[in-house]
Amino acid sequence: KQKKTKSPKQKKTKSPKQKKTKSSPTTTPTTLSPTRSPITTFNFGGCSGNENGYCENVFNTAECNFDGGDCDLFNSMYPDCDVPNPSYVGDGLCDLQRTTYFTLECGFDGGDCDDFPEFCDVGNNTWAIGDNICHPQYNTTECEYDGGDCINVDLTPGDDYYH
Repeated sequence: KQKKTKSPKQKKTKSPKQKKTKSSPTTTPTTLSPTRSPITTFNFGGCSGNENGYCENVFNTAECNFDGGDCDLFNSMYPDCDVPNPSYVGDGLCDLQRTTYFTLECGFDGGDCDDFPEFCDVGNNTWAIGDNICHPQYNTTECEYDGGDCINVDLTPGDDYYH
């Protein structure tokens, strides 16, 4: 007769317990134009979401060390600029229609609109001008041929073309 061998017992593993916090975090997603990366702010009631490379108003306080230093340059260059998203100022995208950014206090969007065609009416789509995509609706003299995006591009009606 063969001797029965017992298989080794498997230890049960417990999942780690989650620490309870006093309050649940609130998440504030920021909607951006198609050429901006989304910024998500996690506010745990303190400064725990700072130092992510973006200047955010929620952490732009002395208590949060001005977003862990992320807002130092913004605060020194535009001390009187009060906008919802300081990272939009001087980011290379013209926020002409967002009038709070296009002010003297904010350096006219940090100079982002300096080269924007003066008579081009794009509504809230200022990001579309000069984005290296030819948008036929902005291929006009007023929009400087989509900020140069439509120069030397053979268009078929209804199409957008990448440079």
